[in-house]
Amino acid sequence: MICMNIPMPKNCAECPCSYLVRTGEYSGFTMCAALEFKEPGHGTGYYLVEEYATERPARCLMREVDVIYE
Repeated sequence: MICMNIPMPKNCAECPCSYLVRTGEYSGFTMCAALEFKEPGHGTGYYLVEEYATERPARCLMREVDVIYE
């Protein structure tokens, strides 16, 4: 098992799972790659996130892990 000790992101702007769309209809918007992978088939607009919200969205898949047992 691999354990990565990284701080949990405060919002989508700090998250390693979010990225900026560069082309197409949603160019300039931020999307969540984790949601795309976990919940495919919803349509592009479903994966858009508010980059500079003060908190992570309720549907965020990043969860803090306190203890990992092997």
